[in-house]
Amino acid sequence: MNKIRLMLMMSILFISVVMFGHTAHAETSQNIDVYEQLQLREDFGFPVDEKTVERMLSSNEFSQDEYGILLTKAEQIMMKEKFRMQNEVVPRLKELLQLNHIEPAGIIINQKENNIIVMVKELDKLQHIIDNEALFSVDHTIVKYINAQYSEKDLDEFSHAIWEAADHLLTEGIEIVSTSIELKDEKVHIGVYDKTNATEQKIIQYFSSFPVEVMEVEEPTDFASPYGGEKIVSERGAGCSVGYSAKSSSTYYLVTAGHCSLENGKFLSGEDWYYKSKSNSNYLGTAYDYQYRGAVDAMIIKVSSSKTNNKININGSSRTMTSSEGRNADNVGQIVCRVGFASGKAQCGELKSKNVSYRINGVQFNNLRGASVTSTNGDSGGTIYADYKYIGITKGRGGGYNTTYSQIGEINSSLGISTIIR
Repeated sequence: MNKIRLMLMMSILFISVVMFGHTAHAETSQNIDVYEQLQLREDFGFPVDEKTVERMLSSNEFSQDEYGILLTKAEQIMMKEKFRMQNEVVPRLKELLQLNHIEPAGIIINQKENNIIVMVKELDKLQHIIDNEALFSVDHTIVKYINAQYSEKDLDEFSHAIWEAADHLLTEGIEIVSTSIELKDEKVHIGVYDKTNATEQKIIQYFSSFPVEVMEVEEPTDFASPYGGEKIVSERGAGCSVGYSAKSSSTYYLVTAGHCSLENGKFLSGEDWYYKSKSNSNYLGTAYDYQYRGAVDAMIIKVSSSKTNNKININGSSRTMTSSEGRNADNVGQIVCRVGFASGKAQCGELKSKNVSYRINGVQFNNLRGASVTSTNGDSGGTIYADYKYIGITKGRGGGYNTTYSQIGEINSSLGISTIIR
């Protein structure tokens, strides 16, 4: 939302809250909650006009249901159609592009307009192929083609080069906190703690051959806390959330965030983990292996097969998961949802970036995913999913995003495991 729209929405919220007689304390809480809902609704192309806001506040027409977004029953049906687009239409489109020898620079799911954007380098040279009607509409979904100067791979390489130069810039007093690939804008966002004109100009000049934009970001964090409802707890009392079950040959594991079993930078191999609370009856298993760098913040807890399943807890009810996303099989703009014990309720948003990079205590992360959902302490390791598909596990805040996560294909590859889908 731009500043004018933000001011308008906050005015609407103030008027609406006063109309319905909230106290000053409730007003503040209501403003924060409803504004978040408005942002999520706008991301998915649902109305955010004044009448909609008033109805959201005054009637029972809207409910959060399984998506963590205030939606009407009709809008919930539309959400299911959005999942069908990313689960069925996008793979079919990729097959058609390959058959026609078109290498996309990037593919973006446009939730607001319910279409798919295909970025193509030198579009004019391929226009005679793309003019094929079959490539403009796939299963009644409109496909739009736009010319691209850079591919997703190009932007990834720019991001990598920026991090290679980060130490040199630090000697000049400029600390790069994060990078984030913004595919639709064809830019690399460079995050700094304190953005000044001088710092911004120096960074832009230094990377003059790269399409960069400087932004001010908060310090990245790892979510690890013993607060909340359903959780897993270490023998030290550290609380995190379960991501998914996995196996390697005949050995079974639970997957959560790697930093959950780190202490002073060291992995506590063999540390005992429990379900919900530390007691003999809730014993799960021991920390076995981990990855805490690059694209992955994950660890595996060795457990018996009876402690594994392919279910997730969505707002108190179970869902049986039927698939697991392949490595680099995700697309910017797709729907991603989050569950974690601290947040309690599930929430869905968009995948905004496939390459968010930053450092925590000297450890470099890259190719983390940045999403528009929110998370809090204790959600670490919690499931990132889309419909009935495992997508990844929550890491924490960084690179300008309230939630970054490790993609499940990257996790499985780095730890030599496979997702359990019974």
